[in-house]
Amino acid sequence: MAADAERLTGDPAAAALGTATVELARALLVSAAHADRHSREVLADTLLTRVRAYVRRHLTDPDLTPATIAAAHNVSLRHLYKTCARADLSLEQWIISERLRGAREEPLRPESRQRTVAAIARAWGFRDPTHFTRRFLAASGMTPAEWRRRSAAGG
Repeated sequence: MAADAERLTGDPAAAALGTATVELARALLVSAAHADRHSREVLADTLLTRVRAYVRRHLTDPDLTPATIAAAHNVSLRHLYKTCARADLSLEQWIISERLRGAREEPLRPESRQRTVAAIARAWGFRDPTHFTRRFLAASGMTPAEWRRRSAAGG
């Protein structure tokens, strides 16, 4: 982050990045200090940030589910859902939208221009290319194939 500070400052997500960084650093310090009294509080405060970071790291895994996320963070599924609800976040919909964002960027990469839509869908964690196409269409107003053609044409 220090190396790209100037570029990151102008990014619309800079505030979110700063908040997430502070929360993760706080959790790390409390964890390293073994401050039991405060650790539960800090871990609870930073759960959503840690979940988002975890999801982004595992976004392409088709087995990424709320249950696996909860298990990875040693919380119940109910607790995970309550944490997301407090932040007005639908976990499943957010995962899908993040996967779609990645899939929209994929055809723009030179190494991916020859990949099929089904291969891109699988690479971004979608098991069913038809489901992927429906979700892509709903989110962007065009099919992945149309998106690819427009992107290739510079539109």
